[in-house]
Amino acid sequence: MPNPDFDLAWQPRIEDYREAFAARTQASGARTKLLVVFLIAAIPMVLLFLSAGLAAKILVVSSYAALGLLMVIITGPAQILFADRFWRKYPLVQSAARVRLTDNCIENRVSGNTDRWRWDLVEDVLDAYSVFVVQLTVDRQRTFLLLAKRGLADPAQLPALRDYLADHVPTVRNVQSEAAPTNPAPDE
Repeated sequence: MPNPDFDLAWQPRIEDYREAFAARTQASGARTKLLVVFLIAAIPMVLLFLSAGLAAKILVVSSYAALGLLMVIITGPAQILFADRFWRKYPLVQSAARVRLTDNCIENRVSGNTDRWRWDLVEDVLDAYSVFVVQLTVDRQRTFLLLAKRGLADPAQLPALRDYLADHVPTVRNVQSEAAPTNPAPDE
């Protein structure tokens, strides 16, 4: 039996994009990579600390603390700023969205424009708290489609949608634990 098509329609909210950016950061392993850099940077810092005088030790400790703080900001609050900037820079993402998933492609309809993405262009899907983030292979760093789960006509379709995505995409990753929205808005 062929898979059913799915139609999702929703009004995007900035919280959707904040969650998507947080999910992409979590899925990319950015925190782990930055932790490795932080630990590698500790080696020369410790050596310098052991061989330096008091003034240099204060400088080493404060520099290392600043590096740690910067890493926390990059993987946390900065993602909200990136999402907010994206929201302001591309007003089209604020328009009512409608996405249709078929066996052939994903049809994304926004403001009278329709884009079609073949399934072989989808690298993976991130299953976040209230959105799916469909990451495309077109441009590994930037191109993604957002599917708001509230866009389903019936919330009971969510498990079927997850199965449908798993049938069409190489990887569907659950990133719900850390990407939950900080201030979820009520469903529309």
